[in-house]
Amino acid sequence: MKFSRYVALELGSSSVDPLGFLRPSGALSRQLFPQFTVLSNHPSYQGFLAFSYRFLEREGVTPAKREFARRFRDLEILWGTLNARAGTSVTNITKFSRLSGEDDLKLSQAKKRSWLYARLNYGALGHYSNPSIAWRILEPDGSRLSEVGNRLADSWSSRQNTDFEDLAKKWWKDEAVFSSSSYAEYPDKFQLGSAPSIDEERVWAELIELTCKNNTPTAPLWKLPLLQKTIKLWKDEQNYPDYFPSILQHFNGYPELCRRIKLCEHFELMAGMIQFVFEWEYVKRLDEVKTFGFNPGKLPEMVSKLLTQVAISFVNESPSEMWGLPSRFADGCNYEEICRHVLAHHAVHQRNKGAAAFIVDGQIAVQERVDAADFKRFFERLSDIKFIDQVSNAIRWRYKRDWHFGRADLWMAYSRGFK
Repeated sequence: MKFSRYVALELGSSSVDPLGFLRPSGALSRQLFPQFTVLSNHPSYQGFLAFSYRFLEREGVTPAKREFARRFRDLEILWGTLNARAGTSVTNITKFSRLSGEDDLKLSQAKKRSWLYARLNYGALGHYSNPSIAWRILEPDGSRLSEVGNRLADSWSSRQNTDFEDLAKKWWKDEAVFSSSSYAEYPDKFQLGSAPSIDEERVWAELIELTCKNNTPTAPLWKLPLLQKTIKLWKDEQNYPDYFPSILQHFNGYPELCRRIKLCEHFELMAGMIQFVFEWEYVKRLDEVKTFGFNPGKLPEMVSKLLTQVAISFVNESPSEMWGLPSRFADGCNYEEICRHVLAHHAVHQRNKGAAAFIVDGQIAVQERVDAADFKRFFERLSDIKFIDQVSNAIRWRYKRDWHFGRADLWMAYSRGFK
């Protein structure tokens, strides 16, 4: 049993990604960190996944069986509730905090609560199985643990003379583990932020080294980790314009890696500007906005110039056309032409995924897709800006993306025991 590497979108008004950014941004991200997704929050998820694979295999439940995802969720309820009781949370559609006060909770009781088993593609299995394959923790088909995956399962589940498997076996036997006197030793050792075991550190160091060996262009990302002052730039609007230049300076001398990083930088600004145009076109059609309108000032001209510049840079550095819009904008467009291209692209993208376009025949067709008040505040701020580089910086910050440099730093620290 293995989830697709692509997220299946719901149809209708709840659909996401209205401009098709997920695929190109994902492709660019994989050129740097194929092991990460936007939900790769912590190495401990991988350890829990490895442990669960091995535990279920010993119980005769393999990924080839239909019940695998539900039985995986059985174990995730245990770990998720443990985290909730410890004051942390794990990625999941379910709300484990609702269980945190139930000392007498048993697996048989949890199984009766259908909301705990909703959307099994969420949680550790759905979001981490493909990254586990990229890390080589799972075999390429996702059917079983690799040799190093088995060692990760061992090292994650055994910390400071306490074995998580003992707790899982009791849970599996339908015991009320949270009321047991022996439970007290588990939260500090197995919650999300607990320190890894020494053996776990060694496994991650080996996995990172294997990543470097098999992907030479990106090895400097791990062998020459970024300085903390550079990573912190991502969190500060005033200093964010220095973020990518600082990264590129750090990796100066590695041309292929720098080319990939520049692609991410240019994509981020280009996608942000397209998103801004799309939201502008959406909000100005809302009834509550039509009454007062927008005063764009010189924004249309600045947006057109910026979008042309960044599209040219992106197209020149990209080895192939991975997205429909950049080459159109690289030829130069005025603002009206940009709007037509963006709205037409959006309509085609939505139709191709079976969802409704937000704007049809110039009118809002899907309501409440953009926060009008928030966008109006941002727009008014932009319209007061006189310099084009300030417009670029503001748009880049509003629509910035996480390219996983901070996650790599966390994984490196984890492999060293946070020393």
